[in-house]
Amino acid sequence: MTSPTFDPAATPASSPSDVPAPSTAARPGRKTNIALWTFQILTAALMFNGAVIKYLASEETVEAFAKFGVGDWFLYFIATAELVGGIALLIPRLAGAAACAFALMMVGAAISEVLVLKSGMLAGPLVTLAVVSFIAWGRRDSTRDLVRQLSSPLRRA
Repeated sequence: MTSPTFDPAATPASSPSDVPAPSTAARPGRKTNIALWTFQILTAALMFNGAVIKYLASEETVEAFAKFGVGDWFLYFIATAELVGGIALLIPRLAGAAACAFALMMVGAAISEVLVLKSGMLAGPLVTLAVVSFIAWGRRDSTRDLVRQLSSPLRRA
């Protein structure tokens, strides 16, 4: 008695449309996920702290923002962005998008340090930029899923 053998010629070729799409995107490994959550929590705490400092509107903070020449509203806008973004960093579905927004904010902060404040204190914004870039990269799949979900109603219209 012979055992059955696999004959590739007898198997119909499957087309790409026959292959089911993965239901979930690849997620980071355990160690990477722990590192991401650690950085997300620390960055959220940093942003909450920054928001509180701005909301308290100390004389030093008001003077620094006055150099932008756009009024007090900008101080409160940045404080609100830090508060909302800090909360979003703690929500898995929004963490990647929040990190992307903070990356843009840190680029703006670095440019402001050099051009407007002329302090040259770039370490804070650049280190924060590196951290939020790591978070954005690590959470890119959830960000992609969020963008697809938000854009799907637009495609149907």
